[in-house]
Amino acid sequence: MTSFTDDDLEFLTRPLYLFFTAVPDGDRLPAPRPVWYELGEDGGLEMFSGASTARIRRLRRDPRASVVVTAPVGEPEYWVAAEGHVTLQADGAQELATRLSKRYWYPGVIEEWGGMDLIRLTFTPTRVQRAAG
Repeated sequence: MTSFTDDDLEFLTRPLYLFFTAVPDGDRLPAPRPVWYELGEDGGLEMFSGASTARIRRLRRDPRASVVVTAPVGEPEYWVAAEGHVTLQADGAQELATRLSKRYWYPGVIEEWGGMDLIRLTFTPTRVQRAAG
């Protein structure tokens, strides 16, 4: 298993968008989506999603995924891209969503979602690439 470097971990603690791609269905092309995330205690990446979404359905079928996090425009180039697998858990999903809504400066969003059934996604990298400018 490959893990993130210390530089990657420092970079991944920032409130940046992570572009998440699950293995698509049938003949569809991969379609990355921006998501909120946080670095987990074990060095994985923690995200959440609605329990009834296509993303969760696809991950139940095939837990492989890829992620990309990049520095914003105006900063020196730095990005981390990883392939890995995702585990799904209901436990802690609501708490994670609440924390992330505060981290990403949108604290009222959880209430707006009206108690949506959420799943916590834990991404564990198996291959990591990066570029620093």
